[in-house]
Amino acid sequence: MGHRDKPPANTLTLHAGKDIYVNNTMIAVTTAGLTVTYGTGTNTDGSPMGLYTLQNASSGVWTGAVYFTGTGALKMNNATYTVIGTAAALNADLTNPATYNLAGNYALGLNISTNLTTAVGGTFTGNFNGLGHSLVNGATGSGLFNIIGGTGVVSNLKISGTINPTSTALTALGGLANINYGSVLNSFSSNAVYGANTSVPTGSVTYLGGLVGENFGLIDQSYFYGNVYGTNIVGGLVGLNGATTGSIIDSSSMAYPVVPGTAGVGLHVAA
Repeated sequence: MGHRDKPPANTLTLHAGKDIYVNNTMIAVTTAGLTVTYGTGTNTDGSPMGLYTLQNASSGVWTGAVYFTGTGALKMNNATYTVIGTAAALNADLTNPATYNLAGNYALGLNISTNLTTAVGGTFTGNFNGLGHSLVNGATGSGLFNIIGGTGVVSNLKISGTINPTSTALTALGGLANINYGSVLNSFSSNAVYGANTSVPTGSVTYLGGLVGENFGLIDQSYFYGNVYGTNIVGGLVGLNGATTGSIIDSSSMAYPVVPGTAGVGLHVAA
């Protein structure tokens, strides 16, 4: 028989051959932790197996979520995750070049209502699991993530806030990520994403999307609802979806713009 490490005391352990779905609120207090093991393959729709929190039928609401209010540990498929519960911790772990690790494993243990003004720069190649929580992104001219790399995974995350334009030319701008080469799973954005406004009337964004600017990876079970405004190519969900590598599965958008640009993915622009 193989040896299996015994989890520490006060740890809930969950095992599944495929996915683990959290369909209600779980709270880990004081030193309580969570260890989960799920399948390593893909589901029939092509999405990777993992831990997923249940979305509510109402836009912008989670039914399932995992809260960490103490110091308990989180381990998923034998990987230890850094649990983030404050804007300061998020900055230290992901947005401060002096301290961040863009290949790390991170989870959001609480909702963070502080307006984040600095995006995750560079290329993120790690795992970021929102666990059914939300962040407010107010970075100028950038989504929360600049680029999600080929091995990067962002899941179970809600993004809100207002992203204002910059006069600097940008290839892509999205509420969650500017460019995605990895996987965006079970996530949604309720941003107002502006590639132009009264201060920058012509805009400078080539591809603007409510969720992702340019997608060359996988977007699954995700959506956008909110405002998008741009003067070039604009989509409610995605500005540009790569013809050969971009995959969008069971995802949608409900945008409220007056858009003088050309339609991207998930947005109809009236003539």
